[in-house]
Amino acid sequence: SVGGGFLAYQSGAFTLNNLLNLVGLGPGSIEVDNFRDDKIEVKITQLEPPPDSSPIKTSFRLAAFDVRSYAVTQPGKYRVEFSTTDKNTNLGTCNLNVRSGDQYQFVLLPERIAINRANQPSSVGKDFVVETSSLCR
Repeated sequence: SVGGGFLAYQSGAFTLNNLLNLVGLGPGSIEVDNFRDDKIEVKITQLEPPPDSSPIKTSFRLAAFDVRSYAVTQPGKYRVEFSTTDKNTNLGTCNLNVRSGDQYQFVLLPERIAINRANQPSSVGKDFVVETSSLCR
């Protein structure tokens, strides 16, 4: 019933993002956890922007052991690039297909970058490492 839906929305059981995700228009998210001993830079670039618009681009830096989230307002393909800030060393790149409601988490470790889709985790071990993950195609 409409009244029940309204009460669920008012009580917080449904949020605007939940409702938008149901119709494929909600945001996704990319979280980056820096578990390295050095500062990193993250660049996120939209690869296939809608016609007549510029690609969405953002970048941010994280100190050692910082966590940062980025809301992806337009579903689509994005390139996520990781590098150190001191020596500008490329740590890895992932081309993500972000759908409505997807929640990606990157964990930067000293030896590698782990990836997880928190709302739909993979059951294949190689999908948890950026270099071999089918999520990074």
